[in-house]
Amino acid sequence: MADFSLTPQLRKVYNDGLVNPIDYFGSLNHLYGYVDQNPVMGVDPTGLSSERAGLMAAIGRGDVRSIRMFMDLVTDPKLRAAGQKALDKFGSKAKDWIGKNCKGSINREFPQQFRDMTLEQIRNGRGADYKKAWKLLNDKRFRK
Repeated sequence: MADFSLTPQLRKVYNDGLVNPIDYFGSLNHLYGYVDQNPVMGVDPTGLSSERAGLMAAIGRGDVRSIRMFMDLVTDPKLRAAGQKALDKFGSKAKDWIGKNCKGSINREFPQQFRDMTLEQIRNGRGADYKKAWKLLNDKRFRK
């Protein structure tokens, strides 16, 4: 007979680089975050309907316009801080971000033509060079 018991799956794989809110916040270690702490009234089968999930998805996509929209809706101080941190990051020029957050060794590999672009432009750019630049900016080997 088949076992139909449910097993909690705390790790989700998303297309398009969406961020799983459980992984994004170390303190969000339960599934109630998907439904704004109210699992009875806040049903959200896709995990994308709440302001929390919407903000996290916008951050994962690098969608600054949506982040700003959700910032107007979100009242939780931790979420507002995460949103502001993301806006600060995506609004930074690559050369400033590299100088503040990355080791000097990234300069050997980072494409020169992207240094004066914002991280938002790089994240949302198309092509292999944009992808390489974004990957290097987020590579943990180059973090200070």
